[in-house]
Parts: sequence; structure tokens; C-alpha cells
Amino acid sequence: MKMLASFFSAEVLTQLQAISRVVPYKKGNILFYQGEKPLNVLYLLTKGCVQVHKTQHDHMMVLHYFRAIEFVGVIANLRGSTYPATAEFQTDGEVWHIDEAAFKAQFLSDPMRAFVFINELIHKINILEERLQSKLKSNVKSRVAALIHERIELFSAHTQKELAAMLEIRHETLNRTLKELQDEGLIVKDKKTVRVTNEAALLALATAC
Repeated sequence: MKMLASFFSAEVLTQLQAISRVVPYKKGNILFYQGEKPLNVLYLLTKGCVQVHKTQHDHMMVLHYFRAIEFVGVIANLRGSTYPATAEFQTDGEVWHIDEAAFKAQFLSDPMRAFVFINELIHKINILEERLQSKLKSNVKSRVAALIHERIELFSAHTQKELAAMLEIRHETLNRTLKELQDEGLIVKDKKTVRVTNEAALLALATAC
């Protein structure tokens, strides 16, 4: 889905270019890093594809792919926060570095333009939050499956609370995930042990990206 498609009329693009610096990027270049504070510019991707990924505990989670024409990372600018993820070019591309102050003066001071811009930003935030929740859920399930596959003996040696701490998840989340795996026929679980009933399916889940 292209962000703010209805915002980018030919007239708007001409006005944006007038307050922008056009910067080329190569595949593999980083537009911004997770935890970095935005400069006083907004990034408008006009050519190419950018992957946004979040890194936590040495694990990389891909959140989204941006394709021209879209703003990238603009929410951090508006919130005055740091970037929550890293943006990396998957292809050669081009970004307009838009002067943030000029953008706010020309576009956010116009009630109609501001309404379209903010309304579609909210829509974009909702979609990204849904994708993040889905990925987090999938990631937890894979991590639990990997622990069962690689260290099943831990389930008889530790409490579920201790296992949850090892996985850096809530105790309730581990219980729910184990129940899901059992309902799907991958394992059989009692109070102190776990037995694998579908090794191939469990391995596929454990190694899923």
C-alpha cells in the first residue's frame, strides 16, 4: 500500500520539490538507524525500495517495505521521538530531503491538506501496528518451538515462569503458545514435560523467519 497516495498530486510534488534536496542512494545504504534522532528534514522516497526493520536481542524483524512515492520515518519527526527502526535500501533509490519547517508552514497550516495528511498517516500507523503485532506473535511462537526442538529437557528441569524469563516473554504468553502448539498437534504437554508429536512441523516453525 502506498502511503498518502491522495496527498501527492502533481501540484503538491512540485511544491515539495521546491523545498527539498534530492539525494541518491545505493542498495544497502542506510537512510536512518533505529534509535537515531531525526534531523530537521522529512524523507520522501521518490525512487526505489526501502526495508524498515527492528533489531532486538540480536534478532532482526522486518516491519515493512516502502516503495516510491512514500514518506519514510515521518512519524518520528512529528512526535519528536527517535526512529523506532532502521531503514535500509533494498535497491538503488532517491530520497527528497524536505525542509521540515517549510513543510509544516506550507502544508500543515492548510486545514484541508493537514486533514488529508494526518488522516492517512493514522491509517498507515494502524496498518503497521497490526503487522507488528502479527509478527511479534509469530516470532514468539517460533522462539518457543525452537526451544522445544533444541532444548526440550529444559521443560522438565525448569518452571514455566523460568522458561518464560529465558524467552523474555510473559508467563501467560508461554502458556498460551504451548496450548496453541498442542491444539495444532505439534506437541503434547502436561505439568512438567513436553513431548513432540509432529517433529517436521515443529522444526519448520522453529526455523521460520
